Amino acid sequence: MDNDSSQADDRLRRISQQKASSVCSEMSFSTALLSTEGHGLSFESLPLHDAILKRIFFDWPKAEVKISLSAFITKGQRAIPCVLSFESVTALECPRCNEWGLSNSILDTELTGNEFSIQMQSGDLIKVKAASYVFGPVC
Repeated sequence: MDNDSSQADDRLRRISQQKASSVCSEMSFSTALLSTEGHGLSFESLPLHDAILKRIFFDWPKAEVKISLSAFITKGQRAIPCVLSFESVTALECPRCNEWGLSNSILDTELTGNEFSIQMQSGDLIKVKAASYVFGPVC
């Protein structure tokens, strides 16, 4: 039974990776890599609603913040691994108080000046002050 379960897990993992690769290969540059440099959508229009936050990494020497998440890039499809990166970061606020209850899902995003805000469904508000961002699937 354990061997069957392990094989099923391996099959599901391969299928998920194939779907993610398929999404990556079908996307054009302007939608596969979205940024503040005029390519793709505005920050508020990124497909981040209900995205699942996995990890936040602050590379202090490089002044970069990388957020690993799973986002629903294609409507009606499963979430795929993505990275939201911020460059020339001057501040990061990252509370984890869960005032609305436990959740690692994103509710909404907002950009005011150079402050990028990510409202979590837990009630926490993540803020990054940065010069620019880049968003795209992990391919």
